[in-house]
Amino acid sequence: MNDKLFKIVDIVIMTYRPSQKFVLLLESLLKQNYNINKIYIINTNDDEFYINFDNLTKTTVKELLNNKIINLINIKSNEFDHGASRNIILKYSNADYVIFFTNDAVPYDNNLINNLVEGINKDISIKASYARQIPFDDAYYKEKLIRGYNYPNYDIIKSKDTLDLYGIKNYYMSNVCAIYDYKYFKQNNGFVENIILNEDTYFAYKIINDGYKVLYNSKALVYHSHNYSYIKQFKRYFDIGVSHNEDEIVLKNIDSNKEGFNLFKKVIFEMLRHFKLFETLDFIIDLIFRYIGFTIGKNYKYISKNLCLKFTMNKNYFLRNK
Repeated sequence: MNDKLFKIVDIVIMTYRPSQKFVLLLESLLKQNYNINKIYIINTNDDEFYINFDNLTKTTVKELLNNKIINLINIKSNEFDHGASRNIILKYSNADYVIFFTNDAVPYDNNLINNLVEGINKDISIKASYARQIPFDDAYYKEKLIRGYNYPNYDIIKSKDTLDLYGIKNYYMSNVCAIYDYKYFKQNNGFVENIILNEDTYFAYKIINDGYKVLYNSKALVYHSHNYSYIKQFKRYFDIGVSHNEDEIVLKNIDSNKEGFNLFKKVIFEMLRHFKLFETLDFIIDLIFRYIGFTIGKNYKYISKNLCLKFTMNKNYFLRNK
């Protein structure tokens, strides 16, 4: 990259009981073809950081953490919040760009950071950009189709002018891997705090509502996928439903059903086209669990706190707010 265009980049990785993918993430970041300034690991529950590692992996992680650019910041479980925990970076960074990762995302190659920076550098009106997610090899067939639908192989620039075109997806972002103009991020005090989910979506809405743009960068690739059980899908969509109920600005004013139906049609069509009958049935059951979870989540104020704690993947939110 031209030295005149070089930008200082800090990385933020959110961790909770990280797995082997976290090790691959760290190793890959340290091999990137872009000079990273600092890597901040914001970890929930210090005593559980190594819980999923065998002795050999634990030794490897400790060696990686000794790198001078890596900083480990521990927070308590009851302090975790999707927005506030990420905003801890505001106390430390003076970079041009900050890139957020979850601990289960793995860079596709050594050009990820370079591609993210080049993408956001294209236009000064782009204030954030997110990467294309490629499913891991062991991902379920339905998961591969869903990732392909949500993360196409072409760039998308989203602004006020594209709302009619993209609907609710106009404000879609993913902090699985996303880069932010740090000056703008800091001026706006970072992410919304005390929310159950969607800190990235709310910030994308802020960007677009301010007259700026969000870029989906298809050239910046990370491996990321989940093989969730039906129960986990229920819990995930329960939380999504709660977020739709809580939001008075972004999600309540845009119909999400149309986008969900488009996804359903696309995935079912591909499955039937390839005679994946068992996978089709599995996907339909999966959707039923998602729909029930989402519907209950949207109406969570009518159920008890104990039920909310059983249904959610984000217990701290309900312990604080219900």
